[in-house]
Amino acid sequence: MAITYNERDTLRIETGGSIAEAVGGIAVSVLAIISLAETTPSLVLIPIAVIVLGIALLAEGSTIAAEFSRFMGATVDASPAGNMQTGGITLEFLAGIGLVVLGILSLIGIATETLVAVSVIAAGAAMVLRSGMLLEMSDLHFQMSGLSDGQRRLARSSASGVVSVQVLCGIAAVVLGILALTTVHFSPLLFGEIGLLVLAGAITFGSGLWTGSMLRMLMR
Repeated sequence: MAITYNERDTLRIETGGSIAEAVGGIAVSVLAIISLAETTPSLVLIPIAVIVLGIALLAEGSTIAAEFSRFMGATVDASPAGNMQTGGITLEFLAGIGLVVLGILSLIGIATETLVAVSVIAAGAAMVLRSGMLLEMSDLHFQMSGLSDGQRRLARSSASGVVSVQVLCGIAAVVLGILALTTVHFSPLLFGEIGLLVLAGAITFGSGLWTGSMLRMLMR
């Protein structure tokens, strides 16, 4: 069953989702930095940071889903672009739910170091795999926004730049997660902390870019 959003609903979800993304990214950064400042990585702060990161991804997925529904009239088409966007949104939700579950399990002491590393790898992989969806979403925005050619080029350049940064951060997180699983000379949580810090920066940096907020700003 399709879920429909009117303009007020979409604006409310966009605003709340963007704020949740930014706050979540900042919170993860703060938790990771505090843990890094300690003598040994915290077995409490890092799992909490994983949970918060998962919630931030869920918020971002909700924001993108609302915006996608508004532009597509709540009907997802069967075109490759529509399938890619739907798959990307689903990936965002699955990654968010997975991180929340892994964070809770690691918080209660079940293979904390391993689950944190797996969480960092999963979040990094999701950030890389969703990049195509984000670019498709931005192109859809630009086609239907009524922007001038100059505004469209500026918006597309901004979107491509942010996607590139997030892809690089995702790749870095995957590498750090793998190092956390294979290291024998350093604490696995150390690499997990750094990976979470990288992911948090990417989410905070890109928060709100994929909603109508950026387009409304450009159209002023």
